[in-house]
Amino acid sequence: MKRAVGRAVVACLAVLSLLGMAPTPASAQTVTLQFEEGNQNTSYWGAIVRDGIYIGNPSGQTQHFHITTGALEGYTNNSTGILLNDLNTQIEMRYWYWNPFHLTSVDVAGYGTATAIRITGYLNDKKIASYEFALNGKTFTRITGLAFGRIDRVVFDGLGGDGTFALDNVTFNPGPEPPSLALLLPALGALGIVHRRRRGRET
Repeated sequence: MKRAVGRAVVACLAVLSLLGMAPTPASAQTVTLQFEEGNQNTSYWGAIVRDGIYIGNPSGQTQHFHITTGALEGYTNNSTGILLNDLNTQIEMRYWYWNPFHLTSVDVAGYGTATAIRITGYLNDKKIASYEFALNGKTFTRITGLAFGRIDRVVFDGLGGDGTFALDNVTFNPGPEPPSLALLLPALGALGIVHRRRRGRET
């Protein structure tokens, strides 16, 4: 009986995972990346993890970016920590364990001659949506209301010119997913019925 129940639970979770609705582990909390690592400019030549969020360049691209401060780089409305992408590459971010999330907000700015930034959300390697926003030179602009819904990876890409850009205050929110509960509760109810029937046969 225990084996049958275990198989049923695994099957239910597998279906939810395929739908992008698997229950979010308690370890996945709302995170705002602020890149506050001191008054310095640090170069990274490979992916890093900050507050449970994986940050890096997509596979096949040059692995390089900076965590620095707006003061050091001459930004007009942000003197504290920022992530600076000073090559014509993309930056991708996700929860380390691939938990789905909502991208609540992000601050974006230019660095060199890029004129816009494209933000693309993915779920299970499928592109969900992509949005483009103009960059205002070295002045940060906050972007909210991105209508991705539930995604598990976001990619930032500078457009035009040298393709460089800066990011700050990137907020990831796992959020509730009511449809997953709607699917999970009937499955758990079915397991209860199976258990009661089994006990009935044993008495």
